Amino acid sequence: MWRCGAPSWAPFLRFSCSSRPTLATVLALRQSAMVNCAVYDCSNHTRNSPNDENFQRVGFYVVPKVISGQCAKTTELSSKRRALWLSRIRREDLDESATHYRVCGAHFITGRPAYSMDEANPDWAPSLNLGYKSTTHAKRSASNSLPLKRRRCCHHEEFSPLVAPRGRM
Repeated sequence: MWRCGAPSWAPFLRFSCSSRPTLATVLALRQSAMVNCAVYDCSNHTRNSPNDENFQRVGFYVVPKVISGQCAKTTELSSKRRALWLSRIRREDLDESATHYRVCGAHFITGRPAYSMDEANPDWAPSLNLGYKSTTHAKRSASNSLPLKRRRCCHHEEFSPLVAPRGRM
């Protein structure tokens, strides 16, 4: 029920106590603050318009909080999940104690995060388009460079003037 001074957020709404706001008015005023995705180099925000060439309607999800006051497993799992989210966001300017960071659905396989107790789900933490190269790619390229160096080394020794050509003695 709409009563004068009843809801604590009523001063933010622009209507008189006698008139009831429409749902569209409430939603428009609620979304007046722009939300940006916390992932580095992600340009998704709530004020993207359908006229933009890169428009993509995505949801925004709050970085999970550590759940306390329940069983120890829930606290452990929620703190592990929060740490994983923050490590995957990988931003130096991120205040790890803050609770207002959001990640858009473009960083999840299904477009939204998984249930907090479903640790095996790939969407338990953001995993797509994280703004940096994956570490597996860096490891792979480092391991591939070693045989190339060996080939260069062997190739260099084969044509060295100090070593006699094979087959002539």
